[in-house]
Formats: sequence, structure tokens, C-alpha cells
Amino acid sequence: MVESWVTADQYRKLEEQVRTIEDKLADAARKCGEAADHGDLSENAELDAAREEMRFQEARLIDARELLRRSRILTKLPPDDGTVKIGTTVRVRDLDRGSESTWRIVGAGAFDPDAGEIPYTAPLAAGLVGKAKGAVAEIQVPAGRVRLEILDVARSA
Repeated sequence: MVESWVTADQYRKLEEQVRTIEDKLADAARKCGEAADHGDLSENAELDAAREEMRFQEARLIDARELLRRSRILTKLPPDDGTVKIGTTVRVRDLDRGSESTWRIVGAGAFDPDAGEIPYTAPLAAGLVGKAKGAVAEIQVPAGRVRLEILDVARSA
């Protein structure tokens, strides 16, 4: 079993996600029952849609429960030694494009990329972990190779 380190907040989000999916699955099962009551099951588009939704939610639930099962709460953040790790915010400059970005390195559980969170297991974060301000990281990401200069590393709030 591959463990996934998460913050306590991420763990709570994962638990909430499981409960939400369970509710959606129960709703889909209810809709299947209602659609089945409408008669001819061979040409019942409503029943087909409800069954498809059930299969979708069942698959999501299996994945979410597995992630929750593998998650371990990081109770103590690593010491702040100025390097990139879980619990730090890193500001970088793309040396090829000249653009700057800021990311918060979080556990591999529930994370919000729109809020600038990336899990430590993502290729980009993994290429930055362990490096300090001033270092240049060459990282292979799905879109190709990027060269990032670390401008700042700070403990996340």
C-alpha cells in the first residue's frame, strides 16, 4: 500500500467528499427505482441514465474511499529549513517564459489547484521538493521540460 501524506484539513475534505459521493449514489439509486416503476424497462431512457449515474458514482466512491484509506495525516510539519516541502509556499520564475508563479505544496489528498495548491507527488512539486531559494530546477512535466528558479520559500500559514 502506498501511503499518501495529507494535512488534517485535507483529510477532513476527503471525508466530506466520501459523504457527498455516498449521498449522490443514494440519490441515483432512488432515481433508478423511480424510473423502473415507469414500466417498459427495455426502452426506458430515464432508467438508463439513472443506472449510468449510479455506475459513475460507484466508481468515484471506490476511488475516494481508497484514497482516504491510504491517507495518513501529517501531524507535525517538517522543520523549516528553507527548502521546499509539504507545508511551504514556493514562488518561482519560469526561466524560459519569464513568468512567475506561486504554489502551496500540500499532501496528495484533496487539494485545490485553483487556489494554487499542488500535491507533493505532482511532477512539478516533486522536482522542487528539497531545493532552496536561488536553486534552479529542471523538471520533466507532461507538457515538456521546464526550468524554474526558486525565488522564495516560506512556511505556509
